[in-house]
Amino acid sequence: MVVDFPLFVTNVTVIIFICYTAVTRTITMTRLVIEFDWVRDPKGYHLDQKGLVVRNGKGNTPKDQEPCRPLSSTNTLFRVFAHMATTPEGVLEFVQRYGPLTYAGWDATKGEQVALVIHHARGMSQILESRAGKWKRPGFPHDDRETGVPSSLDAWVIWDRTAKEFKWSLRPKTLVDALWLQLGQWLTLGTQIRACQHCGLWFEAGRGTGRRADAKFCSEEHKISFHSHERSRGK
Repeated sequence: MVVDFPLFVTNVTVIIFICYTAVTRTITMTRLVIEFDWVRDPKGYHLDQKGLVVRNGKGNTPKDQEPCRPLSSTNTLFRVFAHMATTPEGVLEFVQRYGPLTYAGWDATKGEQVALVIHHARGMSQILESRAGKWKRPGFPHDDRETGVPSSLDAWVIWDRTAKEFKWSLRPKTLVDALWLQLGQWLTLGTQIRACQHCGLWFEAGRGTGRRADAKFCSEEHKISFHSHERSRGK
C-alpha cells in the first residue's frame, strides 16, 4: 500500500470500462494503487421478503459504523464475489463479511437489491469463464465497447517515496465499483484464470502463481479430494 500526499486530484468522476478487444496481444500494465476504505454494520444484516439485504442497525453515527478495508486481504476479491454472490444467501454472506456493495445497502430505509448484486456477480463470472477459455465470447458486444459495468472513482497522482516515482492512486466510490476496478486491472495484467474442479473457486495459474498453467485444481488438497471422491463413486 502506498500512503503519501496527493499531487493531483481529479474533480470529475472517472468512468472505467472493461473493454473487449478482438485482436490477441500481450498487454503489460503496471499494477495501480487502489485505495478503498469502507464501513459495515457491526450489528450485521438480514434478508427481507422484498429481496433486499437490510442492515440490522438503524443509526448513522460513528459508533454505528465498523470501518473495514475489503481489498486489503486480497487483490482478487472479485473472485470471491463472483463465486459467492450467486444466491440470496451468498449475497448476504458476502455483505456480512465485507460490507454492502452500494450506498443503498448502508441506508437502513432502502437496502441492497439482491437481484442486482447477483447480476454483477454473474457478469464477472461470465468474463472469468471467457478468460479461462470456456466460452469464446459470451454475450459480448461485436465492437470494442464495454463488456462490464462502468465504475465510478476518484483518481489521484501520488509520489511513491519508496519507488521514487509517480503513480496513480484510484479510489472507487463503492465496493461494487472497487470489485469491477480490481477485475479490470487483473484482466489487463494478463494473468491466467481457472475454476477449481473440486470447489468451483476461481484461482490464478501459470508462472509466478504456484500453480501450473494447465492446473485444474486450486490446491493439491482439492486435487486429492476430487480424485478420492471419484474413486469412491466408481466402487
